[in-house]
Amino acid sequence: MAQQEIRINIAGRYYALYIAPEQEEVVRRIGKNIEMMIKDVESNLATKDKQDAIAMAVLRLMINAEFNQLRMERELKESDKKLKEIINFLEELEEDKKE
Repeated sequence: MAQQEIRINIAGRYYALYIAPEQEEVVRRIGKNIEMMIKDVESNLATKDKQDAIAMAVLRLMINAEFNQLRMERELKESDKKLKEIINFLEELEEDKKE
């Protein structure tokens, strides 16, 4: 699969990434979200220190990612439980038909 180079601006610096063409839109959106989060941290903390803003933005992103992962795991367990209940119900119906 062919890779293409794109440049993403984060906190005033450009970073080159080599990605598949179909990933470009998502990667650029992520870059914009990171940039917006850094600006939000700077305004909320009233800080001009880029390192602090980047660190806090990364912390926020990772907290969100961890909570999303936990939520998805919980929802997957709930879905799995419901699926098992449906399978058991269908098996009981099948057994009732045999009798």
